[in-house]
Amino acid sequence: MLSLTLDLIRHLVIAYGQERVFDSENLYQIAVPGVVLIDEVDAHLHPTWQKRIGFWFLEHFPQMQFIVTTHSPLVCQAAEQGSIFLLPRPGTDETGRMLEGEEKNRLLYGNILDAYSTEAFGYGKVARSERSQELLAELAVLSRKEIKTGLSDKEQERQEELRAMLPTESPLF
Repeated sequence: MLSLTLDLIRHLVIAYGQERVFDSENLYQIAVPGVVLIDEVDAHLHPTWQKRIGFWFLEHFPQMQFIVTTHSPLVCQAAEQGSIFLLPRPGTDETGRMLEGEEKNRLLYGNILDAYSTEAFGYGKVARSERSQELLAELAVLSRKEIKTGLSDKEQERQEELRAMLPTESPLF
């Protein structure tokens, strides 16, 4: 993050000059215009920094337009005033498109599981491991049996164990 910021400032000083970049009135913002392209901005960032990086750049470089690529829904959450494009997978006939409406809102304002359950991130395919999905299926079977015929003590114990392990609701069930 520091390296990226310093490199950006270095390029701005080359383009605009030190006096214009470092305005003495506001020490915490660099208010020169420009367009910054960053590929895989989330690479090597801890999730807390992924969530913060977009907002940080908007705060400290208010006149800059940032165009970034990412595989992180946490980074996308900073795009409230911007646009989010879903790019086609290489080698497919898919077309890219801009996320809009409910899908964009779930990405911007939902929790991380809501974001992963959008088409942009595979409809929940990455939100849970395969084993977790198997355990959810087992819990579903036990829940249906509980309604229809009731559970044995051992089955009820297993159901409680699974509910404790899987506290969030799956968008797939």
